[in-house]
Amino acid sequence: MSSSYKGSATDTIIIRKIAAHLAVVLNESFGDEAALTEHHPEIYSYTNSFFLRFATKLPGNDNSHVLVKIRRHPKMLSLQEAISTPNIHTKMQHEFSSQQDIYELFKTRSDGLRAVRPLAFMAEFHALLMLEFEGSTLRELLMSAAPPFRSQERKRSMLAAAYLSGKWLRELHAGLDGSFTTEFSREHFDQEINPYLEELESCGIGTRRLDSLKDHFEEMAPKLEGRQLLSCNSHEDFTSDNIIYNHSGELVVIDIKIRMAPAYRDLTLLMVHADTYRVQLMSFGKLMRKPVLQDYRHSILKGYFEDDKPDWLMLDFYCARNVLDKWLMYERIMQRHTGIKGLRSSLIAPLIRSYFQRTTLNFLDMSKGK
Repeated sequence: MSSSYKGSATDTIIIRKIAAHLAVVLNESFGDEAALTEHHPEIYSYTNSFFLRFATKLPGNDNSHVLVKIRRHPKMLSLQEAISTPNIHTKMQHEFSSQQDIYELFKTRSDGLRAVRPLAFMAEFHALLMLEFEGSTLRELLMSAAPPFRSQERKRSMLAAAYLSGKWLRELHAGLDGSFTTEFSREHFDQEINPYLEELESCGIGTRRLDSLKDHFEEMAPKLEGRQLLSCNSHEDFTSDNIIYNHSGELVVIDIKIRMAPAYRDLTLLMVHADTYRVQLMSFGKLMRKPVLQDYRHSILKGYFEDDKPDWLMLDFYCARNVLDKWLMYERIMQRHTGIKGLRSSLIAPLIRSYFQRTTLNFLDMSKGK
């Protein structure tokens, strides 16, 4: 969700320079007919990025837009402040290179799988320039379909997007070189789980909660050892916020930072993301109906595996692992709160901890008998 942009006088100069550079990039990419139709962009402040949205005219499309992404910290109010903090931009060149690789992988597809077209990386401002793909995020589709009394049409659209999401991820994992398979070991298990349990303990999670989690994970550990673990070029933030689906049945994925990681970690992050929405945990899992979430997960798995069979135990393990990851994220946020926010966080912390413990254990309990 975006917040209001406040900016500074210096930002006007920055925007003017970006617009001038963008005009050149458009001509180089699309020919002399391409042009900016508005030099004063809409500006959106998201948690970790500013987005500048420029109206453009491209051959065959008089109503297109280009997005310019610049990283920020949540408390930064101006472009100048963000640009002047070089340590937050260290991965932007890699993100642009990842976008280029993904665009090459999907640009000739005709089955609804698409990729955002990257245009340029503007090093002076650590800025990514890309064509906008208009549509709804998978989170928006879920929120419109999963609560009670929603239409079947909304649900069908959401499930179609979930299916394509799984299919898109499979193509990413299979389409880039470097994949390898190893046997899952105790070392893999410890690397995936122990850091979360240790950090949750440092956040003040009680011994009883942690012991229950440890016991359930330890019960699963010997069943996992020796199973095949595929590692490949992964998205690493494959959530419903980063998936966009349009009315033509086309889907793209954004915020891509390719790195080597277990394939199941990518896949299960999307599967459990809805369980970790703030509105879902504050309703203690009641807002989004369980049958709809089950159909959602089934559609993702159908898109990813088609007629192949997943390793269900590995799926359950990585689902539980990713719930721990989101739990720790909320704990860190609550720890930063002070004053009234701090008091409110202390009051809701027991609810959040109970919810995440229960959700983690639910995934671990699915593994029994497998």
